[in-house]
Amino acid sequence: MLHIITGENRHLYQSQVDDSFRIRHRIYVHERGWKDLARADGREVDQFDNSDAIYLLMLDETDGRVIGGSRLIPSLKPHLLADVFPQLASTHPVPRSPNIYEWTRFYVVPERREPHATSDVACTIMCGVQEFGLEHNLSQFSIVTEPYWIPRFLRLGWSPRPLGLPIQWQGMDVVGITVDVSEFALRETRRLRGIRTPVLSHNFNRKLAG
Repeated sequence: MLHIITGENRHLYQSQVDDSFRIRHRIYVHERGWKDLARADGREVDQFDNSDAIYLLMLDETDGRVIGGSRLIPSLKPHLLADVFPQLASTHPVPRSPNIYEWTRFYVVPERREPHATSDVACTIMCGVQEFGLEHNLSQFSIVTEPYWIPRFLRLGWSPRPLGLPIQWQGMDVVGITVDVSEFALRETRRLRGIRTPVLSHNFNRKLAG
């Protein structure tokens, strides 16, 4: 199951959240070479890992370790697209609405990936993102991503829309997009790996304010 971790229940998941920061450091700094994110303590933490951040963490069924995750931030709060990459919204304004959240820091640990395919872990996280959006009446997610994700989202019915032209950042192309929250997108994403039931754990959940 995918666990929803907010500022209200983070004290119950502190070790898992800390593990996720260390995993992010290994993936983004050491594996992908994003040296600007390097920290001496081996934890990839930025200014948006605050009380507004919502983490969706997938935990291994046997030992409870973190095997994948994502971060969601309300678009009315400071977030990556608006405060670090506003130039990506060159043809459309930065999306800001109570019904729009930013989706960032999507990762799967190396040992749970599948070459040339969307792994079970990745698909589960993507389903959880859509489930979260539907449960909280969101209409869209904004994303800072690489352009190759656009056709992937198109095939899954997420209706990606670029906010401007890609730019070069640390040797890679990045683009700002929005994707839709919809029952159709959830259904098509579930079909990718034969997921038949909801993936979000509701041991703790609440209706989001505003």
